[in-house]
Amino acid sequence: MAITIGNPLSLLFIGIINRIFFRFIDTAFVCYAASEFYRDNYGFKIVNSVSLNYPSLVGVYFQGGKVGLIFGITSVEKDFKNAANLTKFMRNVDLIKNLLGVRAFHYSGILPTELAKHALIPKGYLTERCDIVAKVVIAAEKYVRQLEGITEQLPVILLGGRGNVGRKITQGLKELGRESHVLDLGDQIPEILRNRRCIVIDVARKGALEEHIANFWNGMIFLNETYPSPKKGTIQKLKNLGIPCYHVTGVAAKAFPKFPGPYANGVPCCALITDKNLQAVVKAL
Repeated sequence: MAITIGNPLSLLFIGIINRIFFRFIDTAFVCYAASEFYRDNYGFKIVNSVSLNYPSLVGVYFQGGKVGLIFGITSVEKDFKNAANLTKFMRNVDLIKNLLGVRAFHYSGILPTELAKHALIPKGYLTERCDIVAKVVIAAEKYVRQLEGITEQLPVILLGGRGNVGRKITQGLKELGRESHVLDLGDQIPEILRNRRCIVIDVARKGALEEHIANFWNGMIFLNETYPSPKKGTIQKLKNLGIPCYHVTGVAAKAFPKFPGPYANGVPCCALITDKNLQAVVKAL
């Protein structure tokens, strides 16, 4: 159980120190519960209800020579479909941002997309963050090929390629002269790829991987970027087909405490403070 700090007086005190020392804390990052199971089993219910829309300070990270604070909320993805919840959440974010005196607040998972739908974040923010995530994923794909001892530029299948991040990755691959194919729910894998060596990059919403996995083959390499990462059973199905599986942890950074599971030893792409000299971190699943 992480110790959380969320009351305004504590944050104001941190903010005063931050301002005295030339705003050495640059950024704040908020993440949400991967599932109701984790929320209900790893937190006190009375705290969970309070922290549904009010971020609590749970950690600190260092990336690109800058300092960021990690906040957590007990909301899960279905809670973001409620516009009132999002509005209340952003009021709290604005309060915390002002108390701390930080330059930016960043958001995990689907939060940026849902906030953009309701015009609760500045125009251009979502595009800017998707550009950064795409840059990390493309760097991670190159690193995975090196790990697998592959020198050729394999074709790429993008699960979720029509989404905000997927479109940016497609654009980045095209600029590099790479062959890429989009695969979403209801699509068919192009026959031109059948039984060829290729890399599957998953940036899709839940369900896309599970729909297509029966049509995968030995010769593929799987690289996940989605949050939360695929379930163990899904990964085992891929491995049973002889498909190596990797996860984009994010970028090289130090976090205290470490992010859980496959996000340890780095920070997620969405927490990135600066993209200067970024180093993609990849973990074998």
